[in-house]
Amino acid sequence: MDYGYSEILDWPYPMSGTKPVDHQHRKMHRVQLDSYDETVWNQSTGKPIQEYQCQGPEAHCYSWGDYGEISHSNIVASYATDVPSLLQQAKHRFMNENQVENLVNIVESEQFVGSLKQLHDLTSRSKSSIVAALGPTTGSLKKQLRGIKLRSLDLSNLYLMWQFGFAPLISDLQKCAKSVRTIKSSLNAAISRAGKPYSVVVSSPGTLSVGNMGGMTGYGPISHAGQDSSWWHEQLTLLEQPIRRVGVKGIRTYDYNSSTFQKVDYYLSRFAANGPASYIWERIPFSFVVDWFVDLSAIIDNLDDALAGGNKSITDCWTSEQWRVLASAVKHRTIAWTSDSDGSPTVNNELGYYHREPLPDTSRISLSGRFGKKQSLLLAALLH
Repeated sequence: MDYGYSEILDWPYPMSGTKPVDHQHRKMHRVQLDSYDETVWNQSTGKPIQEYQCQGPEAHCYSWGDYGEISHSNIVASYATDVPSLLQQAKHRFMNENQVENLVNIVESEQFVGSLKQLHDLTSRSKSSIVAALGPTTGSLKKQLRGIKLRSLDLSNLYLMWQFGFAPLISDLQKCAKSVRTIKSSLNAAISRAGKPYSVVVSSPGTLSVGNMGGMTGYGPISHAGQDSSWWHEQLTLLEQPIRRVGVKGIRTYDYNSSTFQKVDYYLSRFAANGPASYIWERIPFSFVVDWFVDLSAIIDNLDDALAGGNKSITDCWTSEQWRVLASAVKHRTIAWTSDSDGSPTVNNELGYYHREPLPDTSRISLSGRFGKKQSLLLAALLH
């Protein structure tokens, strides 16, 4: 009625980095039914032909046999983000400590006053255009269409000005204000770990489904009558959300002899600019458009580190997957055979899985993977 196992495969030899490990555990419980009733139906008349009744422990097994043994090989995990993309994110967070590009904000501060004036002019002109549009229709159709085009152009300019002018600045001010409340503890932590190994981990949630069930006797994915000749289907209940993690480890902060230099380094890296390459890239007009489509963080981060003296180094990269699920076998009605347990789970398989392995330290130029509805709207406004 019940059995289980736990199996751990580990690397037995010494390693300087992440050791690969594979851990699987499984518990299977077959529901005990003291009595079991079945009916064979005439498909033409819709009337029962014969009825059966089984008594005693494992009554339903006398008729259906041992079915529903779902194992790890039958579970397929799918994740929102692949391993190379997660590795790219983890390496970028490791190399780039910056929270606020204040150096760029300071250099571009002279544009802020001009932007305020443009915002005032645009809102005034848009308001006048809207009032005129609500008034009586006069003039030629060509003149009316030109007015509509002007109003839509104003809206595009207002949207872009907010998204790339005011919203980022407000966000930076909020981040600075939030950081002030914890600056002392954050600074002490940064000084204490200077020159020491540091890890950054990113993760991606996943989903589980059933696959590779072709060799399972009596299995079918359809759970209602009259569709196929199977007599059971699976039912998955998550016990632990599937998650894929990718981490990098290394040294990313130079250990100065003076605490004053250490503090200055912290402030510059967190609240000024991550490096000269990042600063130059931010200053290039419309560089944000390229960022919508292409992830250049690997190149820019390496350039920043090289120009700053090559103080940051990654010593280890790894990935892991973990999930736990209750995979139940649900008895369902066949084409012409029913039972009093149809629709009920008769076998429960508790499956747990953990896998970890090292990754090579690779960099790549790839698509950003973030071109969604907002980026489409921004691009449309920009082209307009």
